[in-house]
Amino acid sequence: MSTVLPRARIPRVWVISAYLGAIATAEVLTAYVNAEAGLAVHAVLLLVLLNHAMALGPLPIPPAGRMVSEPARVLVPVLALLPLVRLFSLTMPTRSLSPLSWYLLIGAPLLTAVVLIARYIHYSPVDARIWGWSLQQGLMAATGIPLGIIAYVAFHPVPAVKSHDIPYLIIGAGIVLVFLGLLEELIFRALLQPYLCSLFGATRGVLITAAMSAVFISGSRSPLTMLFTFVVAAGYGWLVYTKRSIMGVALSHGIIGIMTILILPNL
Repeated sequence: MSTVLPRARIPRVWVISAYLGAIATAEVLTAYVNAEAGLAVHAVLLLVLLNHAMALGPLPIPPAGRMVSEPARVLVPVLALLPLVRLFSLTMPTRSLSPLSWYLLIGAPLLTAVVLIARYIHYSPVDARIWGWSLQQGLMAATGIPLGIIAYVAFHPVPAVKSHDIPYLIIGAGIVLVFLGLLEELIFRALLQPYLCSLFGATRGVLITAAMSAVFISGSRSPLTMLFTFVVAAGYGWLVYTKRSIMGVALSHGIIGIMTILILPNL
């Protein structure tokens, strides 16, 4: 006779807050103190989050067009994506590759993880309407041009490639658009933010998501860069919260990357 194990209780708000704090601490540790120690903490957090998600058991399938009604349960597997971002970015063998290849090598498995987590939590991009397009989304996308100019002038980022070969730059722009702009917005604005807003409230959820975005740029060791990222991410977050679609902000994010590491350095 088989025994059915009881399902673990739904995580409390303080548990999710503790996970967020631990991830942020690991990121700061990686950037400012010791990269190996930070990676070790990220690896432990990844294992803890995945095992916690397994202990919570399968998530209920929500009605069409609605999210799972237990955001704290959903956030446990979703938060596992954040340590994975750093583990992939610092452990992939990218030294002998061009910077553009870094985005491809790191982004491809990370995008696979995003798809798997989305399936696990029964997240439907169609039902969530994140692919919606309108004139407003086009105007949001266009903000990437002035923001990219500001970021380049203010922070002088390292160019991904020094080349005037148009086909190569077009391919590079596609890689940056997908594996920088779209991928990061899928993680932070499409998957993480809605459940943080459901758990903490709209304003706090948007600001917490923006803060996590800023923390993940701490490798720049520039408080000004982190502040710029926080402000832009908060703007993106509020636009996604009110409009639901991530298309405009994903394109804007990708255009910032294209401007700062491909176009402006080659002028």
